[in-house]
Amino acid sequence: IAAVAYLVILPLVVLFYGSITNGPPGRVTAFTMNNYLKAFSTTGLSLSLQNSFIYALGSSILAFLFGTFLAWVTQRTDTPGRQVIFLCTLIPLFFPTVLMTVSWILLLSPNMGFFNKLLMELFGLPKGPLNIYSMGGMIWVGGIMETSLAFLWMWPALNTMDTALEEASKAAGADNMSTFYNISLKLSTPAMLATWLIIMVRQLEGFAVPGLLGLPRGINVLATEIFLTTTRTPRDMNLASVYGVVLLLITFLGIALYRQAVRYSERYVTVTGKGYKAGRIQLGNWKYLTCGISLVIILLIFALPIFALLFTSFAPYLQAPSLASLSRLTLKNYRDALNYQIGFRALRNSLLLGLASGLIVMLVSAVIAWIVLRTRLRMRNSLDFLATAPVAIPGVVAGLSIMWVYLILPVPIYGTIWILLVAYMTRFLPYGMRIAYSALAQIHKELEEASFTSGGGWSQTFRRVTIPLLAPSFLVGTIYILLQAVRELPASIMLSSFGNEVFSVTIYDLWEGGYAGRVAAWGVMVIVALSLVSLFVQTVGKKMGVRL
Repeated sequence: IAAVAYLVILPLVVLFYGSITNGPPGRVTAFTMNNYLKAFSTTGLSLSLQNSFIYALGSSILAFLFGTFLAWVTQRTDTPGRQVIFLCTLIPLFFPTVLMTVSWILLLSPNMGFFNKLLMELFGLPKGPLNIYSMGGMIWVGGIMETSLAFLWMWPALNTMDTALEEASKAAGADNMSTFYNISLKLSTPAMLATWLIIMVRQLEGFAVPGLLGLPRGINVLATEIFLTTTRTPRDMNLASVYGVVLLLITFLGIALYRQAVRYSERYVTVTGKGYKAGRIQLGNWKYLTCGISLVIILLIFALPIFALLFTSFAPYLQAPSLASLSRLTLKNYRDALNYQIGFRALRNSLLLGLASGLIVMLVSAVIAWIVLRTRLRMRNSLDFLATAPVAIPGVVAGLSIMWVYLILPVPIYGTIWILLVAYMTRFLPYGMRIAYSALAQIHKELEEASFTSGGGWSQTFRRVTIPLLAPSFLVGTIYILLQAVRELPASIMLSSFGNEVFSVTIYDLWEGGYAGRVAAWGVMVIVALSLVSLFVQTVGKKMGVRL
């Protein structure tokens, strides 16, 4: 309890403390509410709030529509190529968000975007008609990036829906549209509402898209407002804390609505002890239309971004693809990337941080899961809640709050790689907790009781019985957290420093510095590596009976 409280509660307490004091960390003289008055009396906060909700609402709806359609196609219909659609939809989950955003800048930038240059050449336009540096562009990229997550959330609900209920509706005389509206759609209501809410919460805290697309045009959201307030000169940590508290309250409200949405999910149960039948809808000739639409969505979320990065990585300068440009392709960007030592250091740091945080988080999560499932301690449910709570803490808020903690406490880790390890442990604790909880719930306690009966103590039983049985989930969870660590940007950009760079922040800085070719080369190499690692995780997990 003390360890989890230190990771989760202490940073939030210190964040609130910073919002009601009148000085920077370590030099506070008095408590005051002037920071809140200053924040709410200016148009900056209200405009950022408005932009945050518009961006989160628009992108979450787009991601929900695309993801739900793909989940329905792959799980409920006889559309050809379902396995390919399924695989291509999941792969973008492991792409760094910075690289995905950069790839869409390469496609839709007003001055250098592939599509804009193509339209200008075809129609003789003086400038590109598409502008990704706008709220519409932010919504488009944010929605495209979260489509895979929406698919992952909707897939289980549609996979286990009993078709006998739909068949009963048709036998009673209802047509396909009436059956879809009155049966299928309503049975999926909890899953759909929960999926949309969780994506909206994630978009409220997102930094990569607003940072790369909104900041250049002055379209600020709360996450970028916090970043600017802590990085501009003079920086105002107290005002940033107010923004952090506001964003934290909004995300906690979103999580509360999500929990309310799934609270009565048992009303929609279709899989019972009597067995069920999960069949597919026969679409006839319409299956070719659903296949075509699915391929277009796959093109948007996977193929086009990869193509943009791949072409740019070989291009000597930013240009639209053409037959003439093929003769100018070069390996210079790859040579520059391989000679960029900061990039290797950043990637090494990300991998080490991901591996270390994954191992620690999975070990701590295994202990917490054991306490929750195997004991009758009165605090066990609170412990479970604490371990899961960071899912509602935006990454930029986590970074800011942890910054406050180690600027106040006499623990000399600020400006070192260790503060990033603490941040990653806090950020990824909910992932480890859910994986460990699900795995331990499948292990009967009689195996541990047999050890106790044979004279084994708790530590010996946990080390020689529980941990080996959890090993497959432990391995998959560790690698999954490692992959997430390579993608992590919001907290990292608040806490990384020279000599302690991480990959996502380095890519962000390279792009801001104008090194598009080098960014693309690094992106291609890392995406290939992460795809191989994710394939390995899926293969190992499948063989060991573990699924994320």
